[in-house]
Amino acid sequence: MSALSKSKAAGARQSTPSVAKPSGSSRRAAGTGESEGKLGRYSVQDILKMKSETNWALVDSLTDDDIDRSIADDPDWDGFRDIDWSKATLVLPEPKAAISIRLDPEVLAFFKADGPGYQSRINAVLRSYMKAAKKADVKG
Repeated sequence: MSALSKSKAAGARQSTPSVAKPSGSSRRAAGTGESEGKLGRYSVQDILKMKSETNWALVDSLTDDDIDRSIADDPDWDGFRDIDWSKATLVLPEPKAAISIRLDPEVLAFFKADGPGYQSRINAVLRSYMKAAKKADVKG
């Protein structure tokens, strides 16, 4: 039984509207123009009073096969369809230590080319190296 089927069987309904969080800056973030939707700050009470815009009748009518077909037709799932998600592990971020590091300009440009999160990607590469080195020490 899929997770959706289980939630449908239990009658679970959860839908929380998006809430704009303050960014710590008085400047508007890129892409937050008025034409893109209604943004604002809401209290918890305001959020609880909001009506869900989810079409629950449509969701309830979906079968597991409908959902599987929808995933198969979704281009965002390319490359993810055949992954065995049952073996996925939850990785919670640890607090990072702020340091100053000197990198070759080409190395920094390589990681920055993929956009925001380049420091996390550098950290992931270093963590992978650290794990491989520890395994080599255990075997050696």
